[in-house]
Amino acid sequence: MPAGPAMVPAFVKNRPVATTTPEHFRGFLQAWQKFFPTGDQLLFEYYNCGPLNQYDLARVIHSDVAELKRLGFNGLVNCQAQRVFFPTGLPCYVLGQSLWNSAQNLDALRDDYFSASFGQDGGACKEFIKVSAEVLNRTAHLEGRLVLTPAAPAELAKLTAMITDFERVISRNSGETNPCRSRSWFYMGWYARMLRELAGLYRVMLTGTPAEVQDTWQKTRAFLMTVELHCQPVFDFWSFVGFFDRHVVHGYYSSAPQDVVQEDKDTGQPAHPPAKVSHRPNRTPRSRTKSR
Repeated sequence: MPAGPAMVPAFVKNRPVATTTPEHFRGFLQAWQKFFPTGDQLLFEYYNCGPLNQYDLARVIHSDVAELKRLGFNGLVNCQAQRVFFPTGLPCYVLGQSLWNSAQNLDALRDDYFSASFGQDGGACKEFIKVSAEVLNRTAHLEGRLVLTPAAPAELAKLTAMITDFERVISRNSGETNPCRSRSWFYMGWYARMLRELAGLYRVMLTGTPAEVQDTWQKTRAFLMTVELHCQPVFDFWSFVGFFDRHVVHGYYSSAPQDVVQEDKDTGQPAHPPAKVSHRPNRTPRSRTKSR
């Protein structure tokens, strides 16, 4: 957590401000600890936020756990989401190992996980998870809606070529006899197929009409329902699809006039225009402290 003066944002009735910066987080924490200075304290955190950023999410988790003692915490409990092992269980593995010994080297933990889960081609799998996420971050970002960057055409071509090359590695490991590694490669195969579908959706978003984007998203959504049939024990389909529903169906690419794309009280879809947010896994804004 970067050094900086702790501060608590001004309170305005009916206009709560989420804790989004390290300075705000420390301000709330230090004010709370004045009333509970010596008791046993832990952090409750929401880490697992989808399959597209697992490599960097592991870095965030490892860094946060290393700071717990300095901040006065004796441990951490995550949000207990269960279907967060798609395409890998890397973030959960790093969380468990770091809580046991926060001095462990992050790169060594990554290497250990991919070697144990995927065998001799674990290094290739680790590189694919890392680089594909970097390419996706250069392809699109969120500014209230999903925005394709000027670099998107070149990055999508790079992603497609990368998937094609990696599918050969997946095929090479299709006969894995170790049941755990076989299942790991099974999920990785579906992940590669999912990324190919998302790349196709992004291409249509670059050049297509709103109606064409909607039609392509519905076809992609139907494919993701197929993924769910095979991967539901480890993949939160509803949460992942809901993200694209919000930003494709109910956002900029909706065929409805933008002044009538408003929040639905039953589904919780955001009003237009939604607040500007970032999809990069830096500090997680929804932390809560608890005492035991």
